[in-house]
Amino acid sequence: KMSASKGNVVLLGDAINEYGSDTIRLFLMSNAEPWQDFDWRKDLVKNTAKKLRQFYNIVNWAAEMGEKDMGGRDIDGWLLSRMQHSIRRTTEALENFQTRKALQCAFFEVINDFNWYSRRAEPNPGVLREFSGIWVSLMAPFTPFICEELWEKTGGENFVSDVPYPVYDENRVNDKIEVQEEMLADLIETVQDFKGMIEKHRKPEKAYLYLAPRWKRDVFEQIKEGKQMGEIMQNPQLRAHGKEIARIMKSKRDIPAVVLTLDEEHRFIVDAKSFLEKEFNLEIEIQEEVTHDPEGKAQYASPMKPGVYIE
Repeated sequence: KMSASKGNVVLLGDAINEYGSDTIRLFLMSNAEPWQDFDWRKDLVKNTAKKLRQFYNIVNWAAEMGEKDMGGRDIDGWLLSRMQHSIRRTTEALENFQTRKALQCAFFEVINDFNWYSRRAEPNPGVLREFSGIWVSLMAPFTPFICEELWEKTGGENFVSDVPYPVYDENRVNDKIEVQEEMLADLIETVQDFKGMIEKHRKPEKAYLYLAPRWKRDVFEQIKEGKQMGEIMQNPQLRAHGKEIARIMKSKRDIPAVVLTLDEEHRFIVDAKSFLEKEFNLEIEIQEEVTHDPEGKAQYASPMKPGVYIE
């Protein structure tokens, strides 16, 4: 039962006075769909206010950045590509009147993408301003007051509420760059797990990364083309790997939409080497041709999933 005497009723006016209308809107819409009941939890409201402040700080920071151009980096393309997915999923959710799902895509997932982007590299001012402008427009229906203020800060003309809502542009999606970053995130998780186990016994000093050979990439591509085991084994160069190919065939659902060539994967991992060394405080050695593999970890390498040995 709800009643003022029980102290379990929160008046809308009081909530707005304490937290602000945008925070209340964001909390209510992000915690339940319109047809669902929601729980008013003060700690969650405060957390929502922190996230909204983070949104404000990111966009405000982008608006105040200088004109420095970092060049056409893959990580910049990744951020803008990810934004296109956020636009598409947010629009689909709104068309189905799913405000909670829409905010998950337009707000929380975008914050996660920005956090990864800023962790990976120094933000590019021009890219960040473009990203921020789209983000403010995407969030305008949910947090209109703060978005109008941020729209002015980013140099937007008129009111953001009068600007057409962002439209998904497939031409701005780059699957290859997104797959690269997914591969890197998975690799970080793998190395972190191995490093944690080793640290129980000794201090790790160096990590070896083994890239999958070309024949495995060839098998992946043939599986993507729909070829069966018999067709693949017609290639004399692949017959020697029959047992491994059979294993790959059983787990073919794990094959990514885009398979990097050995040269592409090697280039990307080399470019990310300094980032990985900083992340783990370890020396990283990338082995395309295996020369040091005391525990036979190279055999477990798959395209986009390097084998890992830490000593």
